[in-house]
Amino acid sequence: MYAFQQLVKSFSSENADEHVNRIEKEIAGKTIKEKKWIANSLTEMQLVEKNRPLSDDENVLVKAVNVLTVLGYTDLAKELGALADRVGRCVTLSDVYMNHIIDGAVKKNRSDAASGHRHHLHDEILAIIKATWEKNPALSKKKMIAKLMSRYEGRVDEGTVDSWIKKEKLLPPKPKKYIMSELVVPDPYT
Repeated sequence: MYAFQQLVKSFSSENADEHVNRIEKEIAGKTIKEKKWIANSLTEMQLVEKNRPLSDDENVLVKAVNVLTVLGYTDLAKELGALADRVGRCVTLSDVYMNHIIDGAVKKNRSDAASGHRHHLHDEILAIIKATWEKNPALSKKKMIAKLMSRYEGRVDEGTVDSWIKKEKLLPPKPKKYIMSELVVPDPYT
């Protein structure tokens, strides 16, 4: 862990050195007014390449680095720049960790829902579908679902019944001609 912290610290210092050196090159031989304009412009450009916009606190730190560099306090500017870079990395990593935690929670919630109890009418409706198609395989799936919807009036969704039929592979072979038929309700469900 200590080695990782040192690596981050040295990387941050290198980024800060690069930023300060770039500013020093830009302001060499400029008037105070031009130096101030360059410092403000660099802050607005957000020279730090990130996937996200800089926070207000990070903007303040970058402005302070730019101002310190313009005023000639390059060592202090480099130290503050390294700190600003570390703060930015911490914020970015905390965003990554939060997104990872949220994604994990959503995945667990969906997994729990998917592995939960079946619909309370599942077995009854499948038994009726099987009995009806055994007696009359020429009843269309659309008519079967319509008859079930009228029997169960809003207690189950058409899409749910359709997915049960597909999942259980209950659909009989396509007949030459479809005919009308009533539902066959097995004894335990009458």
